[in-house]
Amino acid sequence: MTSAASFFKQSDSAFGVFYPTNYLIAIFPSYPAAERARQMLMDSGYEEDETLAIRGDELIEISEDAHADAGFWSRLTAHISRILGTEELYLDDDLKHAKAGAGFLAVHCPGEEEGRRVQKLLEPFGPVSMRRYSSFAIERMI
Repeated sequence: MTSAASFFKQSDSAFGVFYPTNYLIAIFPSYPAAERARQMLMDSGYEEDETLAIRGDELIEISEDAHADAGFWSRLTAHISRILGTEELYLDDDLKHAKAGAGFLAVHCPGEEEGRRVQKLLEPFGPVSMRRYSSFAIERMI
């Protein structure tokens, strides 16, 4: 089990798709950049168990595990999601970045206000993308 797989406090997948409910996921050009942003969050008062920098290969592993654990119905739902242009397309983009060496930062953000606070803190570090996953929607922040 990877450190990322044990990090998420709630389910990290839905219908065979990586879906970390109540987390903000920011993509940085490299893992060291994600780690620097994580350190800044910890210096700003976040606890170690609220943030996690993830290497691209770890994200790929999480995605593969979620897909492998999914049954037929879940895989069908993921395929439909890809066709409709929802969360499955985000995952496709994340995997493209992961394969190119990107680093990912996961931050526990149970509310929209907390998500905005984290967004403002992370923007100076130049994230490529940033999304917050709520129970009902994915909010694209950058």
